[in-house]
Amino acid sequence: MANPLPRLQSGLKPPTREPWSLALHNATKRLDEQDCAQIFLVRGVEDLVRALAQIQSQKQGKPMPRLISRIEPFIAVMKSFSEIISVFVSSDPAIAALIWGSIKVLIELTSRSVETLEKLIDVLNDIGAHLPRFELYAQLFPGQERLETALDEHRHQEILSLVNTKDRSDSMHLKELPCHFIRYSEPSSFKGRTNVLREVFEHLNPVNGNAPPKRFVLTGPGGVGKTQIALRYAYDHLETYPAIFWISAETEARLLQDFQGIAVILSLGQSTESIRPERARDLTLQWLRKTDIPWLLIFDNVEDFGLLQPYWPKTSKGSLLLTSRYPILAKSINACARLVEPFDQVEGARLLLSLTTNDERDFDHAREISERLGGLALGLAHVAGFIRETNCDIQEFHKIYYKRCDQIEVNSVETYQAVFQYERSLSTAWDLSLATLGPESRLLLDLIFFYDPDAIPESLFQNGAELSKQVDLKFLKSRSKYLTTISTLNQRSLLQRNTTSRFISIHRLVQLEACRSWSRDTHQNRYELAASLLANAFPPHHSGQPMNESWTDCATLVPHVFTIAHHFETDDFLRPSTDFVDLLTRCGWYLYERGLHSKSMSILELAERICLQNYQDSLLLADVYTGLACNCKNLNRLVAGEKYALRTIQIRVRELPEGHIKIANGWSDYGLIINCLDKMEEAVYAHSQAITIKKANKDCPPALLAQSYASLGRVLTRLGQLEEAGSLLEEANRINEKRNYIYLYHLGNVRLAEGNLNDSMNLHVQALRVRKEILGQDAHYTGLSFHKVGVLRQMQAAPTEAIALLKEALIIFDAIPELEADLARTSYKLGELLSQCGDEEAASQHKDKARTIRSKLTGSAWLQDETYDDYDSLTAFDNR
Repeated sequence: MANPLPRLQSGLKPPTREPWSLALHNATKRLDEQDCAQIFLVRGVEDLVRALAQIQSQKQGKPMPRLISRIEPFIAVMKSFSEIISVFVSSDPAIAALIWGSIKVLIELTSRSVETLEKLIDVLNDIGAHLPRFELYAQLFPGQERLETALDEHRHQEILSLVNTKDRSDSMHLKELPCHFIRYSEPSSFKGRTNVLREVFEHLNPVNGNAPPKRFVLTGPGGVGKTQIALRYAYDHLETYPAIFWISAETEARLLQDFQGIAVILSLGQSTESIRPERARDLTLQWLRKTDIPWLLIFDNVEDFGLLQPYWPKTSKGSLLLTSRYPILAKSINACARLVEPFDQVEGARLLLSLTTNDERDFDHAREISERLGGLALGLAHVAGFIRETNCDIQEFHKIYYKRCDQIEVNSVETYQAVFQYERSLSTAWDLSLATLGPESRLLLDLIFFYDPDAIPESLFQNGAELSKQVDLKFLKSRSKYLTTISTLNQRSLLQRNTTSRFISIHRLVQLEACRSWSRDTHQNRYELAASLLANAFPPHHSGQPMNESWTDCATLVPHVFTIAHHFETDDFLRPSTDFVDLLTRCGWYLYERGLHSKSMSILELAERICLQNYQDSLLLADVYTGLACNCKNLNRLVAGEKYALRTIQIRVRELPEGHIKIANGWSDYGLIINCLDKMEEAVYAHSQAITIKKANKDCPPALLAQSYASLGRVLTRLGQLEEAGSLLEEANRINEKRNYIYLYHLGNVRLAEGNLNDSMNLHVQALRVRKEILGQDAHYTGLSFHKVGVLRQMQAAPTEAIALLKEALIIFDAIPELEADLARTSYKLGELLSQCGDEEAASQHKDKARTIRSKLTGSAWLQDETYDDYDSLTAFDNR
């Protein structure tokens, strides 16, 4: 697109107001009155943002909000351009309205079609990429004091909009209350326990004047009803606590997911969907410390307080309620505790009657059943569900139940050696129920055994079955059959279904009972079906394209991937399936994109072990090696990454036809890593190979070719071939706008190497803005952009802004243990700046931190005459 600004000689006067007024007149006379009225309702960028938010809220589909959010870079450029206009025409509101109102009307008209809106946004972003910047006007009109002042202010405001100077945990203070995060439905069948509930309230009541901390533990054996009591307390006190948060505390994956869910509903962070799980935890804990709002935090099923410690609020505010099988937990956290005991025979009988017939003539039989079940709430609820669902009465159930008791008691001794004796009594009731389930209900219950028991999304079954070729899973494709199946299990209290959130949960003891009678062949079959279902439900990863649009769905399924992986590793007789390896690979790639490199490596290393034992030199193994290589690159384990990338190429060249796109992608990954190892000539060869293959393949998506152009451009930058590098990166940015944060970053480095500081600054600011939008405020790559823009602002003699930017980067790197090299570099640069500003004490602290990390990473002593380059060289070249 041609530059819209005419060529002017130095010394010419800037345009006057008259041409702008004439342009305004000519534009508006072509519009009818209705269009003009709509346009002039939008008086500025703030009105446009509000209008876009309204359009977004009216669209229920997921793609539309994401598409609208992609217009943010264009709005930022147009804001800059409109500020230029205001310098020349004294902020004429009519001109501003024409600019912003036209954009709003265009988006409103095209928002009816995702495809049309996407094309419009591409056009607008292309216009934005070619609009002249403040700097160009300053060059064309030298000596214009108003323009230079506006330029300085524009740069300052642009940086302020990127630096999150306001404490991110404060945003919830303006959030509409109440705000409750409880994954489970209200326990409608809950009866009794009034004394326990009263005791909990006496200790946790936020207004009773008791000295903090307010902590209470419900302890007792599995199945006694601890979780149900906690749920009843939460729902009974929704008005007492404006903020209630329920957290499943059995595994780290579940803890992270629930804290991320809390951060979303509290609107903490810049982008709630893309916020890193650990950062979500930290922001939530920070909010709990600072807020004056009465809150209740419930940790359900605490097995290990050591696992809980990073998630424990370091504050005397609020109320904490925990459930655990272990009484010693209360002492370790200085909390009051209540041992929840089974119902006595009379209480149990009354509960069973209230949930079924309410007929006093059944009391004796109900009492005997309660006694046999040990008064366990879980067993009584299940028996009541069975009676209701099968339409039998208590006397009939009593006869059937006692016929099976002796045999089940014997089997239960073998099954429950590791659990309390009284839990064996549940086996009889469950066995009777399982034996009378239809085959589809029983199969679904069996599959759930392999998943995390909390928050199983119903979409897992529906989406997973849709793509499955397994005949046994066909019933899940029918909505009516699925609802019938899940309703049966819910009515029998074998699981709980939250119809609002569409999540399913199951008690761990029920999970154990489901597999008690399995043969090894049945166990193998159920594992394969469960892995297939989960693999089909997990969002796909397309080579060369980020998964960010499906991050939310991935995060929901990750705990279940870790659970089925745990089953595979502990049940050593299980044979792996290709679906399972594919699932691990995609999950590993998602974790890599989120910057969770250690977790990603652990999942991918399991996939590698499976492949080496069962699928040696297969394409599955090549995909696993690709994920491992990319993780190694970001962790600066470059030698290991080079080996993985080379093995990928070797397998793909051997197994795939010549010219296959995956071979080209292998060369690209290899080139990226060896470039970081300073093997530039080899890297040029690798990227050239990739480009040759992609150009010759008519099915190659343009986006993949763009990536190879950009990768080669990075190598040429190091070799000093700046003109060619810039051309390649510009072409990559033109072809593949969706990944332009990568290309913008490296094109900015080219412009800096050419000595063009202002252009470099503009490109890096754009890269930072797009990375925040797509990857999130707390992503690794966002931190790299904060660091780079901070360094550039230092070069532009703006130390205050540079310090603020570097502190943002430091927050990100400090939260990710694997990013020590980035942390050291940013700490050292921040120390330099603080020293220049006279804060020697803070400067010394940051520099010492950097030196300690560098010494650890390199194994060398602190340097006497160190420079920033000594720390910059710690990081991979692509991160500089």
